[in-house]
Amino acid sequence: MSSTGQVEQRGGVDYLQLFENMLAEVKKRAAPDVIVVGHTDRVGLLQDNDRLALRRAEKMRQELKERVERLSNKETPPEKPDQK
Repeated sequence: MSSTGQVEQRGGVDYLQLFENMLAEVKKRAAPDVIVVGHTDRVGLLQDNDRLALRRAEKMRQELKERVERLSNKETPPEKPDQK
């Protein structure tokens, strides 16, 4: 995913498919622990690359969280008010 949040395809790799495959693996685990790491190339200042890597990791963390929440909501029927 780019720094703008757009899914990238480079060298014939479908990163959206990779993301979906990873998400499917996470779903299989009873209590998944996921570590998200952002990467950059070595061009530019170290501080700029660190900030970019952090933004990328945060974007992926947020995307994972939202997709897991959507999947959880689909799999669990909503609670009725009288079932509390």
